[in-house]
Order: sequence, then C-alpha cells, then structure tokens
Amino acid sequence: MSLRHRVGERDGRALYSDAVGELCDGGPATVLVDTRRGPVEVARTAVVAVCGPFRRLPSAGRR
Repeated sequence: MSLRHRVGERDGRALYSDAVGELCDGGPATVLVDTRRGPVEVARTAVVAVCGPFRRLPSAGRR
C-alpha cells in the first residue's frame, strides 16, 4: 500500500512524501509502514491519503 503524508512546508505550501509497504499499527498517535528500506513511522495527523492494493512487498534483499 501507499501512504501519503505531510513532511513540512515551503513557501506557504505543504510538502508531501510517500511510504510504500505494509501498513502496521504504530499506536494511538502513529502508523507504521514496513518498507523495503525499513520501517517508517508517521503521525496519524500527517496522513492525507492511503491507497491499495494491500499485498506483501518483497524485501530489498530478495530481488
């Protein structure tokens, strides 16, 4: 899945980043995305979009 989240602001405009991987529960205030490069923790308030399909991605070592 892909998760788009706010990472900052430049010239009065929001900056976004995407995390692609398996969605995991990070707790009440965060979500955790297990990506090929390692886990990415994102504040739930920063999430702006989540898209599927929901499937496992191979790790970086298995190509």
